Amino acid sequence: MKSFLFKYLISKIYNLIFSIKRNAEPLKIQKGSRCLFLASKTEDIFAAAGGTILLNKDKFSTYSLTNGFRQIIDNSVPYEEKVKARKEEFDLVIEKAGVLYGEFFEDIDDGRLIMRYDKFKSIIISNYDYVFIPNILEPDKDNKSIAILLNELLQERPYKRHIKIVMYEINSALPIVNAYCDIEDKLEEKVELINSINQKGETDFAQRIECLNRYRGANVHKNFAEAFCVLDINEFKKICRLYL
Repeated sequence: MKSFLFKYLISKIYNLIFSIKRNAEPLKIQKGSRCLFLASKTEDIFAAAGGTILLNKDKFSTYSLTNGFRQIIDNSVPYEEKVKARKEEFDLVIEKAGVLYGEFFEDIDDGRLIMRYDKFKSIIISNYDYVFIPNILEPDKDNKSIAILLNELLQERPYKRHIKIVMYEINSALPIVNAYCDIEDKLEEKVELINSINQKGETDFAQRIECLNRYRGANVHKNFAEAFCVLDINEFKKICRLYL
């Protein structure tokens, strides 16, 4: 019985996936549009879409939805100091990038985002035309929680009829890429921003992201690109019903 249900669910997911537009086209964020970027940690913002954000900095509001204190691995540093350091790091990198708006949820610890819908619902979703979230297939608990909480918020709060959900990739590849952003002119600046953020002692993090951008660029005949899967609201809700 379990095997049958699993195969049935997988077939439903694949049918939905293959119904989504699959041709990768340049991501065109229209003049006057507003973009909401939701990430579980500060470093994910610029790793996933630093080039896209830098090219459209006047359109983006960025949120780090947990305090990411575990990224500071020195056990001699008190919890409060870790959170303070991460908050300062977020403020500095947001200012350096010149992003329109940034907010850091310092009272939500890593791994506990799913339990904090009370805080998540403070985001005014009706202000935005695009909402960027992690790949829904991401294994990370907090990244998966973003899709769950957003789906709940969309059922409770008003939003624009034409709103688009834009999935990005960090730790796992998107199964479908139907949009990309050519970031060659912003790659150096993106790498600099990533390197200014604590990544739990990973010295090659920016290099790995650069390799991902090179790979995605090769797929669309560019040198470097960031890849996305753009969904309309009905496609997003269908995926949530099937997968979450």
